[in-house]
Amino acid sequence: MARVNVFYANEPDNLHCLQNSFRMVYETIFGRSLSVEQAEILTNFELGVPTWPFKILKSCADLGLEVKHYEVFDPEFFVLSPEQAIRNLFDNEKIAQQVINHTDISSERQLVEACLHSEMVEFIVKTPTISDIVDLLNEGYFVICNVNSPTLVGKDDYAGHFIIVESVGDDGNLLIQNPGLPPIKDQIVSLDLFNKAFHYPNPESGNIIAIRKLNC
Repeated sequence: MARVNVFYANEPDNLHCLQNSFRMVYETIFGRSLSVEQAEILTNFELGVPTWPFKILKSCADLGLEVKHYEVFDPEFFVLSPEQAIRNLFDNEKIAQQVINHTDISSERQLVEACLHSEMVEFIVKTPTISDIVDLLNEGYFVICNVNSPTLVGKDDYAGHFIIVESVGDDGNLLIQNPGLPPIKDQIVSLDLFNKAFHYPNPESGNIIAIRKLNC
């Protein structure tokens, strides 16, 4: 199972959970540092704009890393009809339109096309499960999951958040690295609580970015 050897808390703005999760993975794989600013470039971070996963997928491929993306999201349909693909992700038309208004559609479409043509990137169009996570860990992947952060700390609210899952124990508990805020290193989470956070706001929700070094 792949474990990171460094831990980074989220930045004070509470907007860099993906970037700092990726920094942990990057530095463990390559043994060299990656600054927040460099991670922002590799993930297309822009303040006030949704961070789509496609840039980090392409960045991983460019770095010689194998990457898998699990989500009920059809990348080929996104290339053909990006706005409708976004609407299909949301039950709420107002939210969908806000995402469309704040997304550089042309840029994201180009990134998706590049990923589809890369042998290093694989899209798995399905709702990911705990079994998928176990399989990926056994295959040597670092597993970054998008979850509902308040659920992990027992609050009834919503905030999309990236964490690293490092192991799933025989007792059903998961070991995760949670950049926060608040940051929780080596957090132990029950399977039931994790699934509630992972499949939020509905059972079809769930997102995995799995990364490993080639020929791992």
